[in-house]
Amino acid sequence: MKIFNNGLQRNGTNYTLSLLKLNTEYLCCNAIENYHKHNLYKQIKPDCDMVLTVVKNPYLWIESILFRNPVDIVKYHSDYKLDDKDNYLENLLSLYYDFYTGWMNANSFIVRYEDLLQQDSAFNVLKDKLEIKNSPMIFPELVKDSKYFQKKDIKYYLWGDPFLLHDKEINKISTKLGSLITTLGYKIL
Repeated sequence: MKIFNNGLQRNGTNYTLSLLKLNTEYLCCNAIENYHKHNLYKQIKPDCDMVLTVVKNPYLWIESILFRNPVDIVKYHSDYKLDDKDNYLENLLSLYYDFYTGWMNANSFIVRYEDLLQQDSAFNVLKDKLEIKNSPMIFPELVKDSKYFQKKDIKYYLWGDPFLLHDKEINKISTKLGSLITTLGYKIL
């Protein structure tokens, strides 16, 4: 079985790929012909047996892009005018919405990043769709030797409260992504 692992920047795609490689026998990749892991759905199914799309709590994702490191998001999503500082948050929210609704409509297997960080929830999320070879599962290191990665306590991801966003930004996220937030299993703040 060939699995294409995708998601937006800073959503845990590399972590998920490592987790899958450590615990399954499947061929897992995050780049295949016509697709890169950060591409929006293009109305063409990727050449694979399953698409596993990783999503992160939208509040924490926005916080990560705005206040930590946006990595190469401007390069991959130039159509969203992410270099427009006056509309940056609004454009990021449009990107998040379009990316995840597109892949959900394409019947991708949507997995919450936070659920992959702990033994019980990771196993429960993956066991119905994948054959897991290790019990208990083997987990990759959360810390990478990368200028884009910052070590955080696992509680940061599991608690789900953004530390750096202001009420105005939180309200914008809640308003723009409200129904998608609940569809993905997160709570609206």
